[in-house]
Amino acid sequence: MKGIGILLVVFGHTFHESQAIYSFHMPLFFILSGASMAYSKHDFSLSRRFRAIMVPYFCFSLLSFLYWVLIESHFRPVDDTSLFNGILGTLDLRLQQFINIFIAENTVNSFAYNIVLWFLPCLFVADYLYSRIKITPPQWKWTIIACLLAIYYVFIHDIQCLPLCLNIAVLAVPFLALGHQFYVRIETYISCEYGIRNLVIMFMILFAIFIAAYKYFCPSINMLNNSVSPFYLFYGFAIIGSLLILCISSLFAKTRSLCELFCWIGRNSLVIMCIHEPLKRIVLFILSKILFLPVETMRGNLFFSVMATVVVVLSCVPFVIFINRYCPVILGRRKKTNL
Repeated sequence: MKGIGILLVVFGHTFHESQAIYSFHMPLFFILSGASMAYSKHDFSLSRRFRAIMVPYFCFSLLSFLYWVLIESHFRPVDDTSLFNGILGTLDLRLQQFINIFIAENTVNSFAYNIVLWFLPCLFVADYLYSRIKITPPQWKWTIIACLLAIYYVFIHDIQCLPLCLNIAVLAVPFLALGHQFYVRIETYISCEYGIRNLVIMFMILFAIFIAAYKYFCPSINMLNNSVSPFYLFYGFAIIGSLLILCISSLFAKTRSLCELFCWIGRNSLVIMCIHEPLKRIVLFILSKILFLPVETMRGNLFFSVMATVVVVLSCVPFVIFINRYCPVILGRRKKTNL
């Protein structure tokens, strides 16, 4: 599921007409993080989660920032020098961006050097919040989560940015709870009871519901931009979309080669997520010169966007291999990973 999800992330950042993907692709990763808690044999450890999430965040943020300052900003300038609605709004653009590596305020252009990195501090905070909630008595868990959502929609929803993406992290807590409480049971039931035929039927029903609802409601959902109202559409599309990915991954799991491919991509989804955005712009520029097409034309065309997505993911492979073998510390690991 992580392998399919990260491909959708790359495709969503490449294809201009990918709003439907935005309605569930980031919630999917929060749900899977909750599911990993259910499978884990260890109690929640703040230091372990810091190594697994925030160490990669700081490493990739600093590398992305240096690349942006030294190279990319000269070809892709950001003209607005007052990007922040928060405490950094009066500072010089590059100083804003550098300080925000450590503050992680979420607002438009707050991660100009690598927009996708907002997810990591948000996940870290959401994981911590849910780790405190899940040790409470079972009858109180969902009551506390409901109160958190009420606080968000009453008091936090109109706040444009908070440090460590705290406002978005509050929204992510229910997804962690859903993954932690229900994923194992649903996945076990589907894998045991559903053959290929039933999986295909289930996928087609969910897909029809998703498309019909999307066409009817036309939601404009984007977690980073706090575009998450009304709440029932935000959580409804996230749950249906995640179930769709579960059906697809269950089908792929029945074919060994596909299973191995997407498992490999999933295991390395962190690296792909953190480096694909700068690589995407390089790939699109090169393809536009080869195909004699403007970049915006390619990003508006489904075929060329799929092509660019494949090339971007393939371009990530050497970086994945190099980091796993020679720089595992970037990923918060002490030893290299056998690929």
